[in-house]
Amino acid sequence: MNLVTLMLALQSFLQSRLSEEGALVPAVYIGDAPGEETARPVLLIRPHKGHSDEEEATARIRLEISSDAPGEAGYADMMNLLERVRVLLLRERTLERRFRLDANWKWSVHRRRSDSRWVARVTTSWTYPQIRQEAAIHE
Repeated sequence: MNLVTLMLALQSFLQSRLSEEGALVPAVYIGDAPGEETARPVLLIRPHKGHSDEEEATARIRLEISSDAPGEAGYADMMNLLERVRVLLLRERTLERRFRLDANWKWSVHRRRSDSRWVARVTTSWTYPQIRQEAAIHE
């Protein structure tokens, strides 16, 4: 159980659940999009910060949602997707029986300077079990 496993679980969960809804389904990527233009919204999963102690590990994961659709349509797509993701994650709260979502939900919306598209950025906090020492330490 590590950060990559958490991001893969989040990607799988979001792809599956958003597809089930029948609404506009985003392309969901870990880290960065592959670079090609897409007519559908994009959701990026990116690690932001983390820490651990003897009992558990905590990771902050940023979700970045954007749409290539122009004007109000793109803005509405992005905001609707932000709300759909929020509802899905807060209803579930636990992924793969080991990654727990903190209910605190922080988000912001800004316009990208490079291409003037709107982007919603969500910061989520996840807790999962710490790796345990398996072998005795020999002195």
